[in-house]
Amino acid sequence: MFVAGIILLALGILCEVIGAVAFGAASNASSLESLVDGAAGGVAFYVIGIILICVGTPLFIVGLVKKIKRNNAAKAAAAAPQYQVPQYQAPQYQQPQQPQQPQAKTCPQCGAVVPAGNAFCPNCGATIQ
Repeated sequence: MFVAGIILLALGILCEVIGAVAFGAASNASSLESLVDGAAGGVAFYVIGIILICVGTPLFIVGLVKKIKRNNAAKAAAAAPQYQVPQYQAPQYQQPQQPQQPQAKTCPQCGAVVPAGNAFCPNCGATIQ
């Protein structure tokens, strides 16, 4: 619309200029017949020029307004912070650690297995280090 408006405006102005030149040339003509022909041609160009200007001006204005709105919308979209969806991470399940049980020992005197934590052998009564 914007470009069409500019083209129609330019054509309207060109027709007005052609009409003025034709009408001016006809007014300098010597015969009455050439004056009428030149005036008719000049008026026709004037009318066409006015119609093109009347059609081109609103098209130009509407196109310009749309272009400005589109540019403003693009600037607003570029300036707005982009929302990022937070990444969800499922909690990691960890098995509870079992407390380490002290290792069972053997008795140095009789060779019997001594439960962990005992200071004496239950078989012979020897001291376990």
